Amino acid sequence: MSELAITWTPEGPLTLATVKRSLDSFSSSSRKRSVILDLSRAGPFDSSALAFIATMKRRATKQGVSFTLRNVPDAIRSLAEIYDLQEFIASSAQ
Repeated sequence: MSELAITWTPEGPLTLATVKRSLDSFSSSSRKRSVILDLSRAGPFDSSALAFIATMKRRATKQGVSFTLRNVPDAIRSLAEIYDLQEFIASSAQ
């Protein structure tokens, strides 16, 4: 992976109880051009996970870097469907 990209792979739950801590633990450099959020080690999830993903994407956009989701679990896709956010997840997923 290029030094201009950062891949972050959170481990464990992305729920109301953990999302703030997860966001606080991630710091991306403004020198990066790409942020990749790999969800392969995360779970279980609740609707807070969608807020987490949206916040990560918003932060990347604010810094002018691209944002990509990788290894999006079916649980996230199901939550996105419930909240009519399938397109949001699909547009970020790779």
